[in-house]
Amino acid sequence: MRSIALKYQSQSISRRASIVVVSAMLSFCVLTVLAQSGRRVKKATAPPVPTPEASPTATPRKTPERPAIPVFIGANTFDSYGNIPYYFADSVAKSCAEGLQQRGAIHVELSSRDINRSDAVKRAKEAKEGYVVLLELRTDRMRTSSQDSEVSRIYIEYVAFAAVTGRPVTSGSVYQQASSVRDVILGRSDSTTVAEQRLKNAARVAAQRILGAIAGREP
Repeated sequence: MRSIALKYQSQSISRRASIVVVSAMLSFCVLTVLAQSGRRVKKATAPPVPTPEASPTATPRKTPERPAIPVFIGANTFDSYGNIPYYFADSVAKSCAEGLQQRGAIHVELSSRDINRSDAVKRAKEAKEGYVVLLELRTDRMRTSSQDSEVSRIYIEYVAFAAVTGRPVTSGSVYQQASSVRDVILGRSDSTTVAEQRLKNAARVAAQRILGAIAGREP
């Protein structure tokens, strides 16, 4: 009987041990599952796509602007044989300036008074650069037609002097140039108006000739 009791006691202990082992294994499995469920799964991130670098835009080179060429303009109405309206000199000088300024690299300065040749040469020699232009109004005494009025015989003599040296670079004469103004002389006032307009046209012609001389000297 005692052996039977011992046998049952041994079997009971084995069962308890098995239960403990099974319980321990179940607890371990539960803890493992809970631990794994608590972990954060890291999502795989795609590598950043490299942004292509913009190729540098070539900056166009600016051509350095050439400094404007200074040109001083003076005029006079001195003519011992004629009676030239004093304001003709202003009109002629301004028209010549307009003609010269058609070229962008010209800076024109007008004289505030009448100047003669010696004044122009002196001004040119004192200048460091540029030119001095002298416009002189003269009366052509060779024209003796009775149909010609006094003012219609007026013409322009021009000369341009170089700075520093004071030497002439170009010179010449320009007679009155016809324009769109109606050249019908009804009286002295009308003939004077027509002559002034024609002289202004002549001054623009002189300006073009002077520009040609300057362009031939400038680099």
